[in-house]
Amino acid sequence: MRVALGGISVLFVALAAEQPASGPIRFEEVSAQAGIQFTHSFGAEKLGSLLESTGVVCDYVFLDPPYRMRGSYERTLGYLSQSRLLQPSTIVIAEHEKKFDPGERFGALLRYRRLDQGDASLGFYRLG
Repeated sequence: MRVALGGISVLFVALAAEQPASGPIRFEEVSAQAGIQFTHSFGAEKLGSLLESTGVVCDYVFLDPPYRMRGSYERTLGYLSQSRLLQPSTIVIAEHEKKFDPGERFGALLRYRRLDQGDASLGFYRLG
């Protein structure tokens, strides 16, 4: 889903192996409740090629896959490290279980900070 907030464009992509017990997340409804206009949603498998074809360059990327999908960190961070979606100032933030370390380096993408809180951790990456 892409939303516009003033001059800021935000893209939400949901990737999950299974839907929550309460049913699928309806970003249209969530965004309407927040007063944000819903414009588009698509499967995460097409994300990279779709965004690159539009010339999008990200300032921030936030990853929060289901914790049990540990392989998705390596695939996604590895892809991002080679993509045209990042610029030198882009910050990539990956949320993960505290007891799991997704890795410090993925190609040109380097973790420069890790923040632990409770059972979760945030890994901060940038091109280096």
